[in-house]
Amino acid sequence: MQIIDYVEKRLKIFTEHVWISLILLVIGGLFFRVYYFPIGVPITLDGLLYFWFAYDVSILDHLPTNYYVENDGWPTFLGFLLKIIHFENFMDYVTFQRSVTVLLSLVTIIPIYLLCRKFFEIKYALIGAAIFAFEPRIVQNSLLGITDPLYILLITFSLVLFFSSNKKLIFVSFGFIALATLVRAEGLFLFIAFSILYLIRFRYEKKMMLKYIIALSIFILVLTPIISYRIDNYGHDGILNKVIRAQNEIKIHTNDTNPNWITFGINGGINTIKFLGWDLIPIFIFFVPIGFLIVIKKRNFQNLSIILISIIMLGPAWFSYLNNSDTRYLFVLYPLFCIFSVFTIEKFCNKFSRKNIILGLIIIGIFLGASSFLEYKKIDNHNEKEKFEITKFIVQNTKTTNYVPFVNKYIQPAEASIKFPNLPAPSYGGSIPVDTVMLTASDENSLDEFIVKNRKMGLSHLVIDDSGSEISFLKDVFYNENKFPYLSKVYDSSENGFSMRVKIYRINYDNFQENLKINTNP
Repeated sequence: MQIIDYVEKRLKIFTEHVWISLILLVIGGLFFRVYYFPIGVPITLDGLLYFWFAYDVSILDHLPTNYYVENDGWPTFLGFLLKIIHFENFMDYVTFQRSVTVLLSLVTIIPIYLLCRKFFEIKYALIGAAIFAFEPRIVQNSLLGITDPLYILLITFSLVLFFSSNKKLIFVSFGFIALATLVRAEGLFLFIAFSILYLIRFRYEKKMMLKYIIALSIFILVLTPIISYRIDNYGHDGILNKVIRAQNEIKIHTNDTNPNWITFGINGGINTIKFLGWDLIPIFIFFVPIGFLIVIKKRNFQNLSIILISIIMLGPAWFSYLNNSDTRYLFVLYPLFCIFSVFTIEKFCNKFSRKNIILGLIIIGIFLGASSFLEYKKIDNHNEKEKFEITKFIVQNTKTTNYVPFVNKYIQPAEASIKFPNLPAPSYGGSIPVDTVMLTASDENSLDEFIVKNRKMGLSHLVIDDSGSEISFLKDVFYNENKFPYLSKVYDSSENGFSMRVKIYRINYDNFQENLKINTNP
């Protein structure tokens, strides 16, 4: 018992020195992110386009006007950083972009603590911050170099300010919502939630509408410069136009000139519930459902506010899940999930006298659960790096090849790495052009048929790996290359020390024609 009492008192130090606890949480969160940091692996898809935009901002001294990137708040912020910090090669910029999102994710731990502090005493607020620090999906997302870390940080700050007892800070919260809306247009839904709650909270105050107009004006003034830029260059604001586009997308999805809102609602709702369940795994699933019920029972304005905000913020996810499958659409709810979780933990700890020991065990459990999930979901960064290096060889030494999934994934960053700093201009819609062409084998039954069909398209090489391609005639080439005298092997990854097996063959069309004549005229 004396040992237990000693441990209980020692653990109390962490609640008496909050900043020490927060620093330890940041260090713990940093450990996770550094351990899984994909060094040498490029950013792809949206992350690459954000880099393109940011790099243009850094060298042009103004926002690009010849192409459009949705949710340009994050790459604009990144672009200002790149004006200060310069690197010699493409991959250094990629590492920096990932590092910034990691830093933003770690900084968010502090406002998560402050947000939880609005609802709980210090030791429970620290638990909320710990959940966010180690939440594995947040850890994974922070390594992608995309919009979410900055968006979640701004949303969390706006929540902290809105729940403040200082009315001036509540006005400031509307400014943070505007910044979040520039990062991701879905921030507009939080503005709607805050507006409803503001009008309810201060409904009996004199000049309430005048004060709300001030809050509204702050929101609009922060948005105005970027919205003006978007309208002048692209003809739309990048926010409300998404709502206008929604009905057309529903028509396409429901294949009906009159959109079937019932079908839309059911499909979006089912997918939202499904992905909400996925997003709760592995940590929140134990705490959020019970915490939600506790909040409903404790019917005060502040508690019910987080329920209303959660419901309204589900709106964008509901629409996105009509035809998308990405768990990150619900990440914006994670700060609120932390609050729901702590309600459960507080209720559980109240059943014990030595609460600090129980809280310590919970943090250890969170850490172990997050570690297990991250290990299970871990990507083989060494393998991904090899794929990128092989793709760079392909784009440097071929023109037109057959379609290969890993090459398609890395073809844009591979060409960017080679051409840097002379990057080609994206199309108006933000599509990044590539020089290497890949042709898909669809209904061809043989290699000869595939080559004949695509010769006019400029097919010059075959790229084949051992990952189990479903195209049987390409498999045959990989394992029986001597059967094809018109193919000259120009690359074998195993000869370069790679564990991944990839072979590249150049097509000799003179030999191919001779071989074709022999086969067709036995």
